[in-house]
Amino acid sequence: GGTDYDIDQGVRFAARLPNDSGTLPPRRADVINLSLGGPDFTPAAAAGLQQARAAGVAIVAAAGNQASCQPFYPASYPGVLSVSAVGITKARASYSNVGPSIKVAAPGGDFSTNLNGNSGAGVLSTVATNLEGSVQPGYAFYMGTSMATAHMSGVVALMRSANPVLT
Repeated sequence: GGTDYDIDQGVRFAARLPNDSGTLPPRRADVINLSLGGPDFTPAAAAGLQQARAAGVAIVAAAGNQASCQPFYPASYPGVLSVSAVGITKARASYSNVGPSIKVAAPGGDFSTNLNGNSGAGVLSTVATNLEGSVQPGYAFYMGTSMATAHMSGVVALMRSANPVLT
């Protein structure tokens, strides 16, 4: 969890823009994955993302998991690559948002489809479990447009490595 302000400050830091920490990374991010969101448009968030885009950063964001056509932010801000999800059959996942701001779909998993007889068709992800003060790494299956956004962010990073001036 975090506030729009926290997200804005993180985006500004990653884009090497002035931020409240007063610090900048040695190099700006080429791609920012925003696997998060909500229903509220805020002018400050829109402006911050536009500044990051103007600095040359690609912004990739989750379209949302409400099976809705209502705008979901930051995915619905102009210039943001909004990602919906498909399941193992390549059809839109039942939970994935739809609408005119969505630019692409990527594998997001869908537990309602079980073609292989195991836990369903989720996306395997890394996790960390805190056991009595010791963090233990592991894996778990998830589904959502956040999983799809991670896939698409990787594709955008590969595309930009092949063509650094790609916008």
